[in-house]
Amino acid sequence: MFIVGWYCNFLNGQMFSALHNITTYQALEQAGAQLLYGHVFNQEIGFANWINKDSYIDYHCNKAHTLSLYLEGGYRTTRTDCSVGYGHKDAICLLPEDSDSSWFVSGDINLFHFYFSDKAIRRFVAKTYDIEPLTFNVPELTFCDDLNLKSSIHQLINTVNHESHLKKETAINKLFDALLSLTLKRKRNYKGGLSPAINRQLKDYMYSHFSQTITLESLSSLAELSEFHLQRMFKQSNGISPHDYLMELRIEKVKSLLTKMPLSQISQECGFSHQSHMHRVFKQRVGITPLQYLNEL
Repeated sequence: MFIVGWYCNFLNGQMFSALHNITTYQALEQAGAQLLYGHVFNQEIGFANWINKDSYIDYHCNKAHTLSLYLEGGYRTTRTDCSVGYGHKDAICLLPEDSDSSWFVSGDINLFHFYFSDKAIRRFVAKTYDIEPLTFNVPELTFCDDLNLKSSIHQLINTVNHESHLKKETAINKLFDALLSLTLKRKRNYKGGLSPAINRQLKDYMYSHFSQTITLESLSSLAELSEFHLQRMFKQSNGISPHDYLMELRIEKVKSLLTKMPLSQISQECGFSHQSHMHRVFKQRVGITPLQYLNEL
């Protein structure tokens, strides 16, 4: 809901990644808002965590759609341009681009923002839903309560410090689907998994490229499916997501290399961003560190 323009300032389809260069960021900072963190996923999507207290904020002609979740506080926050009651923890707000609104923040509030372009959501509609994307308009939501959407936002929050692009991409797609399921008032039912041939083709591709960055886009292109369908059908066929399958491949490769080269070299060979990333993932999935595993060989 709050503090839209500073971070997700879209201009001709491009997002400014340097936050301090955005003039609206400076104005909101002066209004008392404090940025806890901000992340640019790509030119069309970003997210951030803000805290604010006791302030009036007006938004005019937002440059991106902004979905927010109240993580803490907000109980006396309200809109001054219309009568909609008061905010609360876990309240969800959605401000479409080009919309205007006025707010009064009373007391403390901690909120998560998900910023996305109109192009990003319409592309997802075209790939995932059997409707013409131009017929879909992002609705305005104020203090909405939806467990599925809240859960999807928290899944995205949990990826903030995760190095895996694929994991973030998966969480973003789940969030888009939860948003569309709410606004379109329908759920999609998926039946059946991948064909054996496609499933094997995807697994072979991940095995051959596990040391490189693998995206849902590359996998969906290979399978000739939408990214969202691919995630669902892959999990139905294999019991785990493409991201988890890729991590299993990498961990097994780490095990096979422990006696052959230094850990720093192994992390590079196995597609991890750095050695500490490999260490963390290995311990999460194996239960012990790579060195402890090596000592047990």
